Amino acid sequence: MDEAPDRPSTPAGQRSMSGRRLDYPRAPVWAILAGAAWRWPRRVALRQNGYSVTWSELWSRSRSTATALRAAGLAPGDVVVIRLPNGIEFAQMYWAAQLCGLTTSPVNPRQPPAEAQHQIEDCGARLVITVPDDDFPAPDGVNVVTPDDLRPQGAPLDGWVPHHPADLATAVAHISYTGGTTGVPKGVLVSQRSVVCNALQFSYWATGSLPGIGPGGGVVLDQIGGAADWPVRLGTGTVIAVAPWFHAMGLIGGVVLPALQGSTSLIPERFDPESFIATVEAARVSSISGAPALLAALAARLESGSHDVASVRLVSCGGGPLAPVLADRLSAVFPEAVITQAYGLTEVTMAAVGNPTGRGEQRRRGSVGVPMPDTEIRLLPPADDAEETEDGRGEIVVRGPQIMLGYHGRPDATEEILRDGWLHTGDIGVLDEDGYLSIVDRQKDMLIYKGYNVYPSELEALLREHPGVRDAAVVGAPDPDVGDVPVAFVVPASPEALDPGRLADAVNAQVVHYKKLREVVVVQSLPTSAVGKVVKGPLRAEAARRAGRRTG
Repeated sequence: MDEAPDRPSTPAGQRSMSGRRLDYPRAPVWAILAGAAWRWPRRVALRQNGYSVTWSELWSRSRSTATALRAAGLAPGDVVVIRLPNGIEFAQMYWAAQLCGLTTSPVNPRQPPAEAQHQIEDCGARLVITVPDDDFPAPDGVNVVTPDDLRPQGAPLDGWVPHHPADLATAVAHISYTGGTTGVPKGVLVSQRSVVCNALQFSYWATGSLPGIGPGGGVVLDQIGGAADWPVRLGTGTVIAVAPWFHAMGLIGGVVLPALQGSTSLIPERFDPESFIATVEAARVSSISGAPALLAALAARLESGSHDVASVRLVSCGGGPLAPVLADRLSAVFPEAVITQAYGLTEVTMAAVGNPTGRGEQRRRGSVGVPMPDTEIRLLPPADDAEETEDGRGEIVVRGPQIMLGYHGRPDATEEILRDGWLHTGDIGVLDEDGYLSIVDRQKDMLIYKGYNVYPSELEALLREHPGVRDAAVVGAPDPDVGDVPVAFVVPASPEALDPGRLADAVNAQVVHYKKLREVVVVQSLPTSAVGKVVKGPLRAEAARRAGRRTG
């Protein structure tokens, strides 16, 4: 077993909290699939379009595909791009690459070819596994194949053994690209050890389980938490894989975690609230996770009719803040479920903090929770602030075994965000006296009005509490006299007219003068990334255009 890193010291006067400690197996990523094949060989791993594959079948098929990857001349450390939608083929290609010691870099299959080629070239891929598509050009020097090209007949080659890196802490498992909501996407180098550690950290958080090693070196879990606190037992859960697997959260949460926990993943062709809920009812789905927009759409659909969703025992929000008003709605429509949220970034593999999920544990409204095991959180004064921050707010910095190695090919960007082993997230947070973390905003989103810091997320939360608002985003419009003025873009909850002036008055009555909204713009939708996060760049451009029109 692998010892957790020593605790770093915390400078005097800075808030810091740490999670409990776990013992981590010295095992590569593929050992998680090996553990699932040993422990739940006949349990369905994936079901798609009426077709199912068990964990033992996925293990066997992945090993066969791995022999084809080796036969293609690929060596450990080579980069393979997976350009496939969520599905059985994606999972098989991913696990095969891990068995060979290859580095995987998933690409959004719906991304325009020019953007996809940028990532393929940036990560230095040797092979692209893609859907049959005559319009997808092969970058120079890169082989392009389909899953059918990697299906050898028969069992794996005699004497074939999976690759076990000599140093799991430096062997790169993934090059996962950031969402690009704050700039050009960067390739995040995630080690084999980080993937295994974060999956085990998250499984402890979600199921009350500790890591162990099964026969043949497979990674397994021991669920020490009782059924009263964690009613979904290992090897019994059913989930719907809607988060895109080309994103870090979806890759770990949708491909790796189900293998650790023995869950069956149902793979829909697309997200539609009505069919999603029908699947929950028919398959007795036990856990649901997604971004706030997805969960809000489910809540709205469930509020409009009668449905049996009592099988759902956990609803987890990620990829954005879970507003208290949405949490209350989810509690009402999923009466048997714990409603919780986690916080993470691509740079921490998947997750760093989470609100407790055990039924007997305490959760804090509006908080993202406490650190995962072996994870330390510190708050540092934002760059533009004095040492003492308002209400103890500061930039969130994280240290733990799940932290990335750095950005691929970008040493300057790596040095800027990784300092002395601490990841500087760029997010602003506050820790309460019990160590529960609340996210205030992104440091890059923070506005400065006459020298005062204005956090858009605070205004967005007030806007979302209004019954006429479905979603909202606040950005700064440049003003030569005061700096940034807050401008809100809101999506109405119903076709009825939403009065921007009255909405602004309602919000402004609850905040101090420098936080007051200067304009409310009603829109039909907010621009989002492929994983559902609001992209504020276009909104800032529109706010600046409107400001120029007013002052010109």
